[in-house]
Amino acid sequence: MPGRGAGAPAQRHGGDHVPPAAAPASPPAAPTRHPVGPPAGRPDGPPGGRTRRSRKPVLAAAGALVAAAAVVTATVVPGWLRAPTPPAVDAPPGQKTAAGGASREPAAGGASREASPGSPAAPVKTRLPGGAITLYERPSAPITLTAYEVYDEKLDEDVDYARRSLRGTFDRYPGNVDSLVSPDGRYLAGRPDDYTSDGYDSILVTDRQAGSSFRVKTVRKPLDTSIRAWSKDGSKLLLNLDKKTENKQGEDVWTTLGFAVLDVARATVRVVEVADDTIRSGNFGWDGAEEGVVAFYGDNEGLRFFDAAGRRVRDVPKVGPPASGTVDLFSPSGGRFVTDCPGDDEGDHCLWDTATGKRAHRFSSDCDKVLGWYDESHLYCWEYDNGPGHEIRVVAFDGRLTHLLLESGDGMEVSPYFTVTPSGS
Repeated sequence: MPGRGAGAPAQRHGGDHVPPAAAPASPPAAPTRHPVGPPAGRPDGPPGGRTRRSRKPVLAAAGALVAAAAVVTATVVPGWLRAPTPPAVDAPPGQKTAAGGASREPAAGGASREASPGSPAAPVKTRLPGGAITLYERPSAPITLTAYEVYDEKLDEDVDYARRSLRGTFDRYPGNVDSLVSPDGRYLAGRPDDYTSDGYDSILVTDRQAGSSFRVKTVRKPLDTSIRAWSKDGSKLLLNLDKKTENKQGEDVWTTLGFAVLDVARATVRVVEVADDTIRSGNFGWDGAEEGVVAFYGDNEGLRFFDAAGRRVRDVPKVGPPASGTVDLFSPSGGRFVTDCPGDDEGDHCLWDTATGKRAHRFSSDCDKVLGWYDESHLYCWEYDNGPGHEIRVVAFDGRLTHLLLESGDGMEVSPYFTVTPSGS
Protein backbone atom coordinates (compact mmCIF):
# COMPACT_ATOMS: atom_id res chain seq x y z
CA MET A 1 0.00 0.00 0.00
CA PRO A 2 1.39 3.46 -0.85
CA GLY A 3 2.82 5.28 2.12
CA ARG A 4 1.12 8.32 3.58
CA GLY A 5 2.56 11.16 5.59
CA ALA A 6 3.05 10.87 9.33
CA GLY A 7 0.32 12.61 11.23
CA ALA A 8 0.37 15.46 13.69
CA PRO A 9 -0.23 14.71 17.35
CA ALA A 10 -3.77 13.52 17.95
CA GLN A 11 -6.23 15.64 19.85
CA ARG A 12 -6.85 14.14 23.26
CA HIS A 13 -10.13 13.85 25.04
CA GLY A 14 -10.11 12.64 28.61
CA GLY A 15 -12.32 9.80 29.69
CA ASP A 16 -13.53 8.80 33.12
CA HIS A 17 -12.44 5.54 34.64
CA VAL A 18 -15.58 3.57 35.29
CA PRO A 19 -16.31 0.44 37.31
CA PRO A 20 -16.45 -2.65 35.12
CA ALA A 21 -19.90 -3.85 34.23
CA ALA A 22 -20.97 -7.45 34.33
CA ALA A 23 -19.83 -9.59 31.44
CA PRO A 24 -22.34 -10.41 28.69
CA ALA A 25 -24.22 -13.62 29.36
CA SER A 26 -23.30 -15.07 25.97
CA PRO A 27 -20.37 -13.39 24.23
CA PRO A 28 -20.22 -13.85 20.46
CA ALA A 29 -18.43 -16.92 19.23
CA ALA A 30 -14.84 -16.24 18.25
CA PRO A 31 -13.98 -16.64 14.57
CA THR A 32 -11.35 -19.16 13.58
CA ARG A 33 -7.72 -18.16 13.82
CA HIS A 34 -4.97 -20.20 12.22
CA PRO A 35 -2.49 -21.60 14.73
CA VAL A 36 1.16 -20.65 14.84
CA GLY A 37 3.82 -22.81 16.45
CA PRO A 38 6.54 -21.41 18.71
CA PRO A 39 8.99 -20.65 15.90
CA ALA A 40 6.46 -19.45 13.36
CA GLY A 41 4.72 -16.22 12.44
CA ARG A 42 5.62 -13.64 9.84
CA PRO A 43 9.26 -12.45 10.00
CA ASP A 44 8.42 -9.69 12.44
CA GLY A 45 5.19 -11.07 13.78
CA PRO A 46 3.48 -10.29 17.06
CA PRO A 47 5.09 -11.54 20.27
CA GLY A 48 5.63 -15.28 20.22
CA GLY A 49 4.45 -15.45 16.61
CA ARG A 50 0.73 -14.92 17.22
CA THR A 51 -1.54 -14.35 14.27
CA ARG A 52 -4.58 -12.17 13.81
CA ARG A 53 -8.11 -13.35 13.15
CA SER A 54 -11.16 -11.91 11.43
CA ARG A 55 -13.50 -9.65 13.35
CA LYS A 56 -17.31 -9.32 13.67
CA PRO A 57 -19.44 -6.37 14.87
CA VAL A 58 -20.60 -6.44 18.49
CA LEU A 59 -22.92 -4.07 20.35
CA ALA A 60 -21.04 -1.57 22.48
CA ALA A 61 -21.76 1.66 24.33
CA ALA A 62 -22.22 4.70 22.13
CA GLY A 63 -19.33 7.08 21.49
CA ALA A 64 -18.53 8.65 18.15
CA LEU A 65 -14.96 8.63 16.97
CA VAL A 66 -13.70 10.86 14.16
CA ALA A 67 -10.83 9.41 12.12
CA ALA A 68 -8.53 11.29 9.75
CA ALA A 69 -6.00 9.82 7.33
CA ALA A 70 -3.14 9.75 9.79
CA VAL A 71 -4.52 10.88 13.14
CA VAL A 72 -7.30 9.43 15.25
CA THR A 73 -8.99 11.36 18.01
CA ALA A 74 -9.85 8.90 20.72
CA THR A 75 -12.96 9.00 22.87
CA VAL A 76 -13.04 6.85 25.96
CA VAL A 77 -16.32 5.07 26.56
CA PRO A 78 -17.42 2.91 29.49
CA GLY A 79 -16.15 -0.61 28.96
CA TRP A 80 -17.51 -4.02 29.85
CA LEU A 81 -15.11 -6.37 31.50
CA ARG A 82 -15.29 -9.82 29.99
CA ALA A 83 -15.31 -12.35 32.80
CA PRO A 84 -12.41 -14.76 32.49
CA THR A 85 -12.87 -18.49 32.46
CA PRO A 86 -11.95 -19.90 35.90
CA PRO A 87 -8.35 -21.17 35.83
CA ALA A 88 -7.30 -24.72 36.37
CA VAL A 89 -6.01 -25.51 39.84
CA ASP A 90 -2.25 -25.15 40.01
CA ALA A 91 -0.47 -28.43 40.56
CA PRO A 92 2.02 -28.72 43.39
CA PRO A 93 5.69 -29.26 42.58
CA GLY A 94 6.38 -32.72 41.25
CA GLN A 95 2.84 -33.45 40.06
CA LYS A 96 2.69 -35.37 36.82
CA THR A 97 1.98 -33.50 33.63
CA ALA A 98 -0.71 -34.36 31.09
CA ALA A 99 1.92 -35.81 28.81
CA GLY A 100 2.95 -38.26 31.52
CA GLY A 101 5.98 -38.23 33.76
CA ALA A 102 6.80 -35.96 36.64
CA SER A 103 7.49 -32.27 36.15
CA ARG A 104 11.19 -31.81 35.93
CA GLU A 105 13.98 -29.46 34.99
CA PRO A 106 15.93 -31.42 32.41
CA ALA A 107 19.44 -30.61 31.34
CA ALA A 108 19.57 -29.80 27.65
CA GLY A 109 21.77 -32.23 25.80
CA GLY A 110 22.28 -34.21 29.00
CA ALA A 111 24.77 -31.70 30.40
CA SER A 112 24.51 -30.27 33.88
CA ARG A 113 23.19 -26.72 34.08
CA GLU A 114 24.00 -23.87 36.38
CA ALA A 115 21.48 -21.26 37.47
CA SER A 116 21.77 -17.68 36.28
CA PRO A 117 23.04 -15.07 38.74
CA GLY A 118 20.66 -14.24 41.56
CA SER A 119 18.37 -17.25 41.04
CA PRO A 120 17.70 -19.84 43.76
CA ALA A 121 18.75 -23.39 42.96
CA ALA A 122 15.21 -24.84 42.94
CA PRO A 123 12.35 -23.21 41.03
CA VAL A 124 8.69 -23.37 41.96
CA LYS A 125 6.99 -25.68 39.44
CA THR A 126 3.43 -24.83 38.44
CA ARG A 127 1.15 -26.61 36.00
CA LEU A 128 -0.57 -24.02 33.80
CA PRO A 129 -4.06 -24.26 32.29
CA GLY A 130 -4.45 -24.93 28.60
CA GLY A 131 -2.50 -28.16 28.20
CA ALA A 132 0.77 -29.83 29.15
CA ILE A 133 2.56 -26.63 30.18
CA THR A 134 4.76 -26.31 33.25
CA LEU A 135 6.18 -23.02 34.54
CA TYR A 136 9.47 -23.07 36.45
CA GLU A 137 9.52 -19.85 38.42
CA ARG A 138 12.07 -18.20 40.66
CA PRO A 139 10.79 -15.21 42.67
CA SER A 140 14.09 -13.36 42.18
CA ALA A 141 14.11 -13.84 38.40
CA PRO A 142 14.42 -10.64 36.34
CA ILE A 143 11.51 -11.59 34.07
CA THR A 144 8.02 -12.92 34.85
CA LEU A 145 5.52 -14.84 32.74
CA THR A 146 2.43 -12.61 32.71
CA ALA A 147 0.46 -14.00 29.75
CA TYR A 148 0.53 -16.70 27.12
CA GLU A 149 -1.46 -18.04 24.20
CA VAL A 150 -2.23 -21.67 23.34
CA TYR A 151 -3.62 -23.11 20.14
CA ASP A 152 -6.72 -25.17 20.93
CA GLU A 153 -7.00 -27.89 18.32
CA LYS A 154 -10.62 -28.74 19.17
CA LEU A 155 -11.72 -25.11 18.81
CA ASP A 156 -9.28 -24.53 15.93
CA GLU A 157 -8.24 -21.20 17.41
CA ASP A 158 -5.73 -19.60 19.75
CA VAL A 159 -6.83 -18.95 23.33
CA ASP A 160 -5.39 -16.20 25.56
CA TYR A 161 -4.41 -16.65 29.20
CA ALA A 162 -3.46 -13.67 31.39
CA ARG A 163 -2.19 -13.56 34.95
CA ARG A 164 -4.19 -12.02 37.79
CA SER A 165 -1.04 -10.59 39.40
CA LEU A 166 2.71 -11.06 39.14
CA ARG A 167 2.50 -14.20 41.28
CA GLY A 168 -1.14 -15.08 40.74
CA THR A 169 -2.99 -17.68 38.71
CA PHE A 170 -3.86 -17.42 35.02
CA ASP A 171 -7.35 -16.77 33.65
CA ARG A 172 -8.63 -17.66 30.21
CA TYR A 173 -9.87 -14.88 27.91
CA PRO A 174 -11.48 -16.67 24.94
CA GLY A 175 -13.07 -13.48 23.57
CA ASN A 176 -9.82 -11.54 23.14
CA VAL A 177 -7.52 -11.38 20.15
CA ASP A 178 -4.75 -9.98 22.39
CA SER A 179 -4.35 -9.97 26.18
CA LEU A 180 -1.31 -8.47 27.87
CA VAL A 181 -0.55 -7.70 31.53
CA SER A 182 1.57 -4.68 32.49
CA PRO A 183 4.99 -5.47 34.00
CA ASP A 184 3.83 -4.45 37.50
CA GLY A 185 0.77 -6.70 37.23
CA ARG A 186 -1.68 -3.84 37.75
CA TYR A 187 -3.23 -3.44 34.30
CA LEU A 188 -4.69 -5.92 31.86
CA ALA A 189 -4.96 -4.70 28.27
CA GLY A 190 -7.35 -6.68 26.11
CA ARG A 191 -8.33 -6.31 22.47
CA PRO A 192 -11.76 -7.88 22.00
CA ASP A 193 -12.32 -10.23 19.12
CA ASP A 194 -15.05 -7.97 17.75
CA TYR A 195 -15.32 -4.46 16.40
CA THR A 196 -17.78 -2.16 18.15
CA SER A 197 -21.27 -1.77 16.66
CA ASP A 198 -20.15 1.45 14.95
CA GLY A 199 -17.15 -0.26 13.37
CA TYR A 200 -14.16 0.57 15.59
CA ASP A 201 -11.34 -1.49 16.93
CA SER A 202 -10.82 -0.91 20.65
CA ILE A 203 -8.63 -1.66 23.64
CA LEU A 204 -10.08 -2.39 27.08
CA VAL A 205 -7.74 -1.51 29.96
CA THR A 206 -8.61 -2.94 33.36
CA ASP A 207 -7.03 -1.54 36.52
CA ARG A 208 -7.09 -4.57 38.81
CA GLN A 209 -5.85 -2.49 41.75
CA ALA A 210 -8.63 0.08 41.51
CA GLY A 211 -11.29 -2.35 40.30
CA SER A 212 -12.18 -0.21 37.27
CA SER A 213 -11.78 -0.29 33.51
CA PHE A 214 -12.02 1.94 30.47
CA ARG A 215 -12.29 1.35 26.74
CA VAL A 216 -10.48 3.36 24.08
CA LYS A 217 -11.64 3.24 20.47
CA THR A 218 -8.69 3.34 18.09
CA VAL A 219 -9.37 2.97 14.34
CA ARG A 220 -12.21 2.10 12.00
CA LYS A 221 -12.67 -1.24 10.25
CA PRO A 222 -10.89 -2.63 8.19
CA LEU A 223 -7.95 -1.19 10.16
CA ASP A 224 -7.02 -2.56 13.55
CA THR A 225 -4.49 -1.94 16.31
CA SER A 226 -2.84 -5.12 17.58
CA ILE A 227 -1.22 -5.00 21.01
CA ARG A 228 2.56 -5.03 20.87
CA ALA A 229 4.09 -4.23 24.28
CA TRP A 230 3.74 -2.31 27.52
CA SER A 231 6.38 0.17 28.56
CA LYS A 232 8.43 -1.09 31.51
CA ASP A 233 6.72 1.35 33.91
CA GLY A 234 3.23 0.37 32.72
CA SER A 235 2.32 3.93 31.72
CA LYS A 236 2.07 3.33 27.95
CA LEU A 237 0.92 0.59 25.62
CA LEU A 238 2.32 0.27 22.10
CA LEU A 239 -0.04 -0.86 19.33
CA ASN A 240 0.59 -1.74 15.70
CA LEU A 241 -1.62 -0.11 13.06
CA ASP A 242 -2.65 -2.82 10.58
CA LYS A 243 -4.83 -3.19 7.51
CA LYS A 244 -6.14 -6.52 6.24
CA THR A 245 -6.56 -7.23 2.54
CA GLU A 246 -7.01 -10.42 0.53
CA ASN A 247 -4.60 -11.76 -2.07
CA LYS A 248 -5.45 -13.59 -5.31
CA GLN A 249 -5.49 -16.90 -3.47
CA GLY A 250 -8.13 -15.60 -1.06
CA GLU A 251 -5.69 -15.49 1.85
CA ASP A 252 -5.57 -12.67 4.37
CA VAL A 253 -2.62 -10.30 3.99
CA TRP A 254 -1.76 -7.87 6.77
CA THR A 255 0.02 -4.60 6.06
CA THR A 256 1.58 -2.35 8.70
CA LEU A 257 0.60 1.30 8.24
CA GLY A 258 2.00 2.75 11.46
CA PHE A 259 1.64 2.52 15.22
CA ALA A 260 -0.35 3.89 18.14
CA VAL A 261 0.49 4.69 21.75
CA LEU A 262 -2.17 4.39 24.47
CA ASP A 263 -1.58 6.67 27.47
CA VAL A 264 -3.04 4.92 30.51
CA ALA A 265 -3.18 7.95 32.85
CA ARG A 266 -5.00 10.09 30.26
CA ALA A 267 -7.03 7.19 28.85
CA THR A 268 -6.26 8.39 25.32
CA VAL A 269 -4.60 7.00 22.23
CA ARG A 270 -2.48 8.65 19.58
CA VAL A 271 -2.37 6.96 16.18
CA VAL A 272 0.51 7.69 13.83
CA GLU A 273 0.69 6.63 10.19
CA VAL A 274 4.23 6.14 8.91
CA ALA A 275 5.13 7.02 5.31
CA ASP A 276 7.61 4.19 4.70
CA ASP A 277 6.87 1.35 2.30
CA THR A 278 9.93 -0.63 3.39
CA ILE A 279 8.43 -1.52 6.80
CA ARG A 280 5.00 -2.71 5.61
CA SER A 281 5.62 -6.42 6.25
CA GLY A 282 6.89 -6.01 9.82
CA ASN A 283 5.65 -4.68 13.15
CA PHE A 284 6.73 -1.83 15.39
CA GLY A 285 8.37 -2.19 18.78
CA TRP A 286 9.66 0.20 21.42
CA ASP A 287 13.16 1.59 20.96
CA GLY A 288 15.68 1.03 23.75
CA ALA A 289 14.58 4.13 25.67
CA GLU A 290 10.84 3.58 25.01
CA GLU A 291 10.62 7.14 23.73
CA GLY A 292 10.25 6.20 20.06
CA VAL A 293 9.76 3.04 18.01
CA VAL A 294 11.71 0.74 15.70
CA ALA A 295 10.93 -1.52 12.76
CA PHE A 296 12.97 -3.75 10.49
CA TYR A 297 13.07 -2.55 6.92
CA GLY A 298 13.73 -4.04 3.48
CA ASP A 299 14.34 -7.76 3.71
CA ASN A 300 14.48 -7.64 7.52
CA GLU A 301 18.21 -6.93 7.41
CA GLY A 302 18.26 -3.39 8.86
CA LEU A 303 16.75 -1.70 11.91
CA ARG A 304 15.10 1.71 11.50
CA PHE A 305 14.45 4.11 14.37
CA PHE A 306 11.48 6.52 14.42
CA ASP A 307 10.52 9.24 16.87
CA ALA A 308 7.14 9.37 18.60
CA ALA A 309 5.67 11.31 15.67
CA GLY A 310 6.67 8.64 13.16
CA ARG A 311 9.60 10.54 11.68
CA ARG A 312 12.61 8.49 10.61
CA VAL A 313 15.56 9.17 12.91
CA ARG A 314 18.32 6.79 11.79
CA ASP A 315 19.11 3.36 10.36
CA VAL A 316 21.33 0.55 11.56
CA PRO A 317 21.88 -1.46 8.34
CA LYS A 318 22.94 -5.07 7.77
CA VAL A 319 22.20 -6.39 11.25
CA GLY A 320 20.30 -9.47 10.10
CA PRO A 321 16.69 -10.49 10.65
CA PRO A 322 14.97 -10.13 14.02
CA ALA A 323 15.26 -13.20 16.22
CA SER A 324 11.65 -12.91 17.39
CA GLY A 325 10.22 -9.66 16.07
CA THR A 326 10.61 -6.26 17.70
CA VAL A 327 9.21 -7.14 21.13
CA ASP A 328 11.94 -7.67 23.74
CA LEU A 329 14.50 -6.73 21.09
CA PHE A 330 16.55 -4.48 23.40
CA SER A 331 18.44 -5.32 26.57
CA PRO A 332 16.91 -4.05 29.84
CA SER A 333 19.20 -0.98 29.75
CA GLY A 334 18.47 -0.37 26.06
CA GLY A 335 22.19 -0.40 25.33
CA ARG A 336 22.16 -3.44 23.02
CA PHE A 337 19.79 -5.35 20.77
CA VAL A 338 19.77 -8.92 19.46
CA THR A 339 19.24 -10.37 15.98
CA ASP A 340 19.90 -13.53 14.04
CA CYS A 341 23.29 -12.85 12.47
CA PRO A 342 23.33 -11.76 8.82
CA GLY A 343 25.01 -13.42 5.86
CA ASP A 344 27.39 -16.27 6.57
CA ASP A 345 26.67 -16.00 10.29
CA GLU A 346 22.98 -16.79 9.83
CA GLY A 347 21.83 -19.09 12.62
CA ASP A 348 24.13 -17.50 15.16
CA HIS A 349 23.07 -14.79 17.62
CA CYS A 350 24.42 -11.27 17.16
CA LEU A 351 24.39 -8.52 19.79
CA TRP A 352 24.63 -4.92 18.57
CA ASP A 353 25.50 -1.67 20.30
CA THR A 354 22.41 0.53 20.10
CA ALA A 355 24.29 3.83 20.05
CA THR A 356 26.96 2.96 17.46
CA GLY A 357 25.30 0.18 15.49
CA LYS A 358 28.47 -1.90 15.74
CA ARG A 359 28.41 -5.59 16.52
CA ALA A 360 29.32 -6.19 20.15
CA HIS A 361 29.25 -9.98 20.26
CA ARG A 362 28.39 -13.10 18.26
CA PHE A 363 27.81 -16.61 19.58
CA SER A 364 26.13 -19.92 18.81
CA SER A 365 23.88 -22.05 20.99
CA ASP A 366 21.32 -24.85 20.90
CA CYS A 367 18.55 -22.24 20.84
CA ASP A 368 16.04 -22.71 18.02
CA LYS A 369 14.39 -19.32 18.51
CA VAL A 370 15.61 -16.47 20.70
CA LEU A 371 12.67 -14.79 22.44
CA GLY A 372 14.35 -11.88 24.20
CA TRP A 373 16.54 -10.68 27.04
CA TYR A 374 16.61 -12.35 30.45
CA ASP A 375 19.02 -9.78 31.88
CA GLU A 376 22.01 -7.79 30.60
CA SER A 377 24.16 -10.91 30.21
CA HIS A 378 21.63 -13.60 29.23
CA LEU A 379 18.93 -14.20 26.64
CA TYR A 380 16.06 -16.68 26.77
CA CYS A 381 14.91 -18.92 23.94
CA TRP A 382 12.87 -21.86 22.70
CA GLU A 383 14.79 -25.14 22.45
CA TYR A 384 12.99 -28.04 20.74
CA ASP A 385 15.40 -30.93 20.38
CA ASN A 386 17.17 -31.67 23.67
CA GLY A 387 14.22 -33.06 25.61
CA PRO A 388 10.91 -34.85 25.02
CA GLY A 389 9.05 -31.53 24.77
CA HIS A 390 9.66 -27.89 23.95
CA GLU A 391 11.62 -25.86 26.49
CA ILE A 392 12.23 -22.19 27.15
CA ARG A 393 15.77 -21.85 28.47
CA VAL A 394 18.06 -19.09 29.64
CA VAL A 395 21.19 -18.86 27.48
CA ALA A 396 24.51 -17.22 28.37
CA PHE A 397 26.64 -15.33 25.87
CA ASP A 398 29.04 -18.26 25.57
CA GLY A 399 26.17 -20.40 24.25
CA ARG A 400 25.51 -22.41 27.42
CA LEU A 401 21.86 -23.15 28.12
CA THR A 402 21.21 -22.64 31.81
CA HIS A 403 17.99 -23.05 33.75
CA LEU A 404 14.53 -23.87 32.50
CA LEU A 405 11.72 -21.29 32.48
CA LEU A 406 8.87 -23.16 30.82
CA GLU A 407 8.18 -26.58 29.34
CA SER A 408 5.40 -27.57 26.96
CA GLY A 409 4.37 -30.89 25.48
CA ASP A 410 5.74 -31.88 22.11
CA GLY A 411 3.42 -30.62 19.39
CA MET A 412 1.81 -27.92 21.53
CA GLU A 413 1.77 -24.38 20.17
CA VAL A 414 2.43 -21.91 22.97
CA SER A 415 3.26 -18.21 22.69
CA PRO A 416 4.65 -16.91 26.02
CA TYR A 417 4.76 -13.29 27.20
CA PHE A 418 7.46 -12.52 29.72
CA THR A 419 7.84 -9.00 31.12
CA VAL A 420 10.59 -7.35 33.13
CA THR A 421 10.03 -7.91 36.86
CA PRO A 422 9.79 -4.56 38.71
CA SER A 423 12.43 -3.99 41.35
CA GLY A 424 11.23 -4.94 44.83
CA SER A 425 8.63 -7.40 43.54
